[in-house]
Amino acid sequence: MAGPGEVIKILGVPIAPNGKPSFDIDTLEGTLERIRKAPLKPAQKLATVQDYLIPSLEYGLGVPGISRKLLESVDGAIRQTVKRFLHLPTTGMNSMFLSMPIKEGGLGLRPLTTEHLARVA
Repeated sequence: MAGPGEVIKILGVPIAPNGKPSFDIDTLEGTLERIRKAPLKPAQKLATVQDYLIPSLEYGLGVPGISRKLLESVDGAIRQTVKRFLHLPTTGMNSMFLSMPIKEGGLGLRPLTTEHLARVA
């Protein structure tokens, strides 16, 4: 039994007392920092983000009640970290190649904002 003001988990999604899903961006940033500092090659770090981190976030961020602003901040944190471990400039460059398909010369990072746009709108 949860006390007043406590976050509870329903089907693995943390729900705040007001009934809206909650997401801890600090936990995500800690995970991204551990991936960035891991003794792996940049391609292995990118594969970790694409194959494990993003799919693990999609379920929790795909529930109704998640704001567009939160999705944009999660996308921004992921993109900044990818740019850092690939040694790319973090400012002043077009980030379109991050989300472009691999066969077109991009990295194939799927933006969470556009994937869950119908649920957020």
